[in-house]
Amino acid sequence: KRKKNAEQAENLTAVRDICRDLQVRAPQTLREAMQLIVVTVSLTNVVNYGRLDVALGDFLMHDLESGILDEESATCLTVKFFDWIEANGEPFDTRVILGGMGRRNEKSADRFACIAIEAGRRRHSVMPVLTLRFYKGQDPALFDAGLRSISEGCIYPTLYNDDACVPGFIEGMHLPKEDAYDYAPLGCGEILVAGKSLGSPNSVFRYLKAIEAVMHNGRDAVSGHKIGIATGTPAALDTYEAFEKAYLRQLDNRLRLDARLHRHLYDETAKEISCVMISLFTDDCIAKGKSIFEGGVRYLGANFEGFGLTNSANCLYVLKKLVYEEKRFTLEELIHILDVDYEGYETERRTFLDVEKFGNGDERVDTIKLRIERFVNRRADHHGRSLGFHYCTVASVNPGGIGGGPFIAASADGRRCGKACALGNSPMPGTDISGPTAMLRSAATVDNKNGGYVTNMHISKETFRQNPEKIKAMLLAYFAMGGLQLNINCFSRRDLENAMKDPESYRHVIVRVSGYSARFVDLDRVTQEHVLARTVH
Repeated sequence: KRKKNAEQAENLTAVRDICRDLQVRAPQTLREAMQLIVVTVSLTNVVNYGRLDVALGDFLMHDLESGILDEESATCLTVKFFDWIEANGEPFDTRVILGGMGRRNEKSADRFACIAIEAGRRRHSVMPVLTLRFYKGQDPALFDAGLRSISEGCIYPTLYNDDACVPGFIEGMHLPKEDAYDYAPLGCGEILVAGKSLGSPNSVFRYLKAIEAVMHNGRDAVSGHKIGIATGTPAALDTYEAFEKAYLRQLDNRLRLDARLHRHLYDETAKEISCVMISLFTDDCIAKGKSIFEGGVRYLGANFEGFGLTNSANCLYVLKKLVYEEKRFTLEELIHILDVDYEGYETERRTFLDVEKFGNGDERVDTIKLRIERFVNRRADHHGRSLGFHYCTVASVNPGGIGGGPFIAASADGRRCGKACALGNSPMPGTDISGPTAMLRSAATVDNKNGGYVTNMHISKETFRQNPEKIKAMLLAYFAMGGLQLNINCFSRRDLENAMKDPESYRHVIVRVSGYSARFVDLDRVTQEHVLARTVH
């Protein structure tokens, strides 16, 4: 105990001395740089940490070359730093970004990135959210270190493909290349430009509600309240093309309203607060003499949170196949079945469930999803820029598919009223039945001009352990096809089932829910069952 107290006193003395020195000079060592970050975050309440490998890589190299630290002591220091981040963070944010294009000090940054991944592997914890960006030509040691950590059930790092993401953000967010290099996922995966943009997600965009509005001529299927525009009675939607056109009109109307909501929120916020500390650390604000809300930020944008995209593609294909092509149901009959939540129609529900779904590499379904994405991204940008935003994007990222499910009526993909939707760019749990390569082919069919997409994949530890090189080749092929992002959970279904029965013995099991991670035993029952229902390859 005396030894522990002495070590603690020595550590506190060092912190005091570092903080005193940082008042009059810039940091010189890795520990001093980390301490400056701690002070800054404490003052500004910043919750995402950006490209820490760029910020800390040169300090690490200085300490290694001068003998102040070796690899092991640097890793232990990073573990302690991450402990502080977790103690002062929350799971929906706390991003630490590693790797990627456009780093000024790539060699030094890579060295720190590998240490950070190792520190995350040792900690095996929920925070910080380690995010690995990579591209062709980057040191493969980073990707390999990431896969090693993931294979041990550590969840992190999440993977982002710069070869697809950077061009998409250049075009979709109207950025010069040098600024697109600084793209940063925040929260559950929405995209901002670190230090240069503002685009808070302030709206809930439910794709399935637009299908409800089409089927009921602009009204909610349960309450009867008006939720959209009048797009015609079911009798008037006599072709699939007419139905999809009406659906896109409903989406477009919602995008227009959401863009106006974002504009209003920004304008009202600017009247009340200045965010002085945040503005001091945001590019251009000091030079312009304006806060972020007064025109100081370089890029003012909007980011809508879209839920249930892949469910919508599934539903549209059910309609296309069963109503308009095979004519096994009339549209009126299908709407009635959904309105009664399949009560008395279990055989028909099984028919809907058996229709091909997203996540099986089926081009007929995947191209419908892609067509919706392209329309939504194009129209969101149109509405946002007409209101003075630099960009306006749609993100399909976080667990709104679970939280928003209770507000959505039964849908034509076989989902019952109030049940959860698929998360982000992921299949509806249990519907990807054709194997991992087919699932990844579907996930790679994506428009990269978006505000952030999240794809979840589940690989058992046994599969990873037995086929590490095949797994790596499969993932690299997915990214070469244009896959944007991937969250890989590595666990066995048995672990999850046991954790539900004996939570205290399975607190080590961490899962990626969608845009955030959690200890499985800390999740609510609905979310646990949603995760448990996912396909484990």
